[in-house]
Amino acid sequence: AFQQWLFVILVIASALLIAKLVSALPSLPDRVAVHFGFDGQPNGWASKTIFIILVVVLAVGLSVTSIVVNQHTSVPIAFMGLTITSVIAATALWQAIDFNISGKPLRMSVIFVPVILLLALFSFLLFSGQHPLKY
Repeated sequence: AFQQWLFVILVIASALLIAKLVSALPSLPDRVAVHFGFDGQPNGWASKTIFIILVVVLAVGLSVTSIVVNQHTSVPIAFMGLTITSVIAATALWQAIDFNISGKPLRMSVIFVPVILLLALFSFLLFSGQHPLKY
């Protein structure tokens, strides 16, 4: 049941990311920041079209991957890794969209705090004997 909830959350997060992108399209500049340093400032740029493709491919790709992993593996570490990767990608891309429409710098804490919380949750459930990612 826990794995199915994570799967649903990943798909919803991907859909919200695409909705955020669509709502931001009119405000995105022709040249957008696509890579950021640890200081939250951009250090890599691409065209608006490349950025749109990047966000859509990552969001759809992570959702499709989560569907495949959810249906064809019982390996908990695979789904935990996919969940953490998806959280990092979604939060980084969400902030990249915000930066490109408002100039608001990226904050690494927004990316890593959810990851740390997920790791803590997985650890707690695994060590408490609940094994949340078993079928």
